[in-house]
Amino acid sequence: MSPIFEENDTLVKKVVIVLGWFLVAVIAIQILKFFITDILPAIVGLVVLFGPCVWVFWHAQKNGVARPFLWALLTFFTWAIGLLVYLLVQSGNGKRQICPSCGAKVEKEFVVCPACGADLSTLQPTCPYCAKPVQPNWKYCTACGRKLGMAGDLENGQE
Repeated sequence: MSPIFEENDTLVKKVVIVLGWFLVAVIAIQILKFFITDILPAIVGLVVLFGPCVWVFWHAQKNGVARPFLWALLTFFTWAIGLLVYLLVQSGNGKRQICPSCGAKVEKEFVVCPACGADLSTLQPTCPYCAKPVQPNWKYCTACGRKLGMAGDLENGQE
């Protein structure tokens, strides 16, 4: 017969079983409807409200931005405006580094700190052929295309 009913089940028992499964299906649909109409919009709202704040806080901490909690708080209270202000203010910081001698913000391409005159060439290795900045893990220079030594071979632009 069927996997739900046995051969010797009475009609009443079969009706009770079918009504039981129908009741379970109705309850499941009501729970799903409650989730879709009440819980899901609340979750989406919380993500939309707190998502930018959490991202700004995480990004500011990761990149060493001063006072990440205040940036996140600004983003919480002003939402998209705070996020936009944070992105505009931090857009130029990717090209800067901190002078180890005086703490001034200097461009990554600078060889000498304009504030104190400290040698900045030790902060970023350069290509021994064209003297352009390179990353320690690069195998080729992006400016001149020549092969660089191993990561440990680059030291202040020397192979």
